[in-house]
Order: sequence, then C-alpha cells, then structure tokens
Amino acid sequence: NNLVITAAAWDNRNDALSAMAILVGVVASKLGATWADHLAALAVSLLVIRAGLVIVTDAVKGLLDVTAPEHVLHEVEAVVGMVPEIRDRIDFRSRRLGDTWEMDLRLGVDEGLSVTRLHQLEIELIHQIYQHVPHTGHVHVSFVPCPRDRTVLDDA
Repeated sequence: NNLVITAAAWDNRNDALSAMAILVGVVASKLGATWADHLAALAVSLLVIRAGLVIVTDAVKGLLDVTAPEHVLHEVEAVVGMVPEIRDRIDFRSRRLGDTWEMDLRLGVDEGLSVTRLHQLEIELIHQIYQHVPHTGHVHVSFVPCPRDRTVLDDA
C-alpha cells in the first residue's frame, strides 16, 4: 500500500523488461531486421508510460479519499457478521488515508445491552478488524439501539 515502494517496484520491473526489449531489438537489428530497434524503443516507451499512469492514478486516489476496495469492505463485513449482538449495519464508511484505510461503522445492536457490554463489543470488534483486515489505520465504531425483533444482517 505504500506508494513509494510501489513506484520503486514498477521502476525495477521496467528496468528489467526494458533491458530485455533493448537486447532483443539490438540482436534482431544486427541480424538484419532494421525495424526491431525502433520496435524495442516503442516497447520501452509504452512501459514507462504505463508505469507513470499507474503511479499517478494511485497517488490521485490517495488525495481524493477514495473508498476501500470491495474485497476490503467484504473482509470488514465478515468480521462484523461474526458478532452475534450486531443486528444491523446502519452505516459503513471507509476512505484511504495515506497507506491505510480509515473506517467508520455505525451498527445496530440490541437495545437492552449495557454500556459496559457495548464498550467490550467495540474493543473486540476493532481488534478483530485490525487482525483480519490488512492496512487498517483507524476504526471508529458507534452503536445505535435496534429493536429486538429486527435482524437485517440475516437478510443480507
């Protein structure tokens, strides 16, 4: 998730692929295919352009607070689904902040739960999300009373 490491990886990958393209182009050119050198130069140019687009796109997404990808959201939903006291997922927001995902969960729980139990649930849920969802930076959980007969998570 680190943009600097990703950019360095793209640079190393492009160096290796460029060297191979240039080697093939030079050898083919020496064997009589004069167009091969130009084709190798075009291939190197395309590699550089693609890497630049990927890096810039990721950087812009980081600046725009994009939401977490679907697989991250599903991982969080799976963790929430393991807690039997949670009856409803009222609101769930996530955004990228640098290398991490910030998450804000608003969950419906049994209206008869004590404040102590709600605090324990919050700590357990946050710990489980940190354990199961990579690159989680901060999780905020709030609970809303939900009538005992309502179980929306069962319908989902």
